[in-house]
Amino acid sequence: MNMATDSDKSEEFAKIRRYLVDQTKRRDWWELWPRVIGLRTQILDKLARTSQVQALWKPASDEWTILETSQHILNSSIEVRSLVENLANSESPRIDKPPEPEHLNGETTIFSLRKELTMDAIKWAGLLDLLPLVPDDKNTWPHMVFGPLNCSEWFLFQRLHDRDHLDQIDKIYA
Repeated sequence: MNMATDSDKSEEFAKIRRYLVDQTKRRDWWELWPRVIGLRTQILDKLARTSQVQALWKPASDEWTILETSQHILNSSIEVRSLVENLANSESPRIDKPPEPEHLNGETTIFSLRKELTMDAIKWAGLLDLLPLVPDDKNTWPHMVFGPLNCSEWFLFQRLHDRDHLDQIDKIYA
């Protein structure tokens, strides 16, 4: 039965990869932009209604809190934004991995994290102005599950990543 599960996951991952590749071939950056930014706005709206007590509540010992999930979203966002910019400019990515959420310091609040996510969203919103007129779509960087992705595929990936973790936050609320 475990092999069927692994096979199902492989099929799901292949489907997601096809989605990333197909969407970025069919749509230009300006069509993808509202999808990416719109989802980030949904996360910020949700966090604006989250108290520190809610942000620290842990649904189970092996699950993240809203605060930890939000920190992970920010960390990934910073890394992916850098990847998009580097790949689009035909540069090798420079990866400085921030610490994962379990390494949060006791001073991190949902309010400060929401501010950081907002500042990051502003950088995402202006990202298209930083890219060349014709971004390098041949330059790729490997994703640990979806394989090599180019700059536009990484750009759209951030939307999927945000969606996944917004769903996670919604489950914590439920």
